[in-house]
Amino acid sequence: LGNTEAMHNLGYAYARGWGVELDMQEAHNYWYRAALGPKLDGKGGLMQTQLVLGGYHLEGDEGFEKDDQRAYYFFSHAAQQGHSISQYNLGAMFNDGKGVPKDLMVAEAWYERAAAQNNSKAMIQIGDLCASCPDDIFCNANKALTWYKRAAALDERVAEEKLERAEVMGFRFRRSVEDTKTWVDEKAAEVADAAADSLGVKL
Repeated sequence: LGNTEAMHNLGYAYARGWGVELDMQEAHNYWYRAALGPKLDGKGGLMQTQLVLGGYHLEGDEGFEKDDQRAYYFFSHAAQQGHSISQYNLGAMFNDGKGVPKDLMVAEAWYERAAAQNNSKAMIQIGDLCASCPDDIFCNANKALTWYKRAAALDERVAEEKLERAEVMGFRFRRSVEDTKTWVDEKAAEVADAAADSLGVKL
């Protein structure tokens, strides 16, 4: 089927009318061939084109049908090849339940694979999961702080604001634990006093 990178570029040539007559159908054909690869199964397809087609199908851009399932198909092939942006996009799809069943554990796993390649947006999303506490599994102030700090170290401006919020959240979380412990101690003391009164014993 030829060189996938050349097909990717030919797709843009036809989509933009660069040196050829503008022809979106021909552009689509070249992009699909580049993304599907030599065996037309997605394996060995050009990651860059898989990312592009995933985005086009997700948003319905460049004349492509809006189709979350196809977006997932192309993102997943690129992600399996180690493409960090596609890994992040898969995390977002599982996080939002878009085109796939909502699964925060799977979302976090994809975010972490992207974060391992210094994808700062993925780091922020992991931090958000831990800070927003969608359930007890993710509610972890210290982990949120860790990921926000890693993102901020990569000059991610959004992370700076998140980091400040997480520090406040972490303080409130610790205060909440301390307040709960105090309340338990007070209740225990009240129960002990009541028991002593019933027995006529003075503590």
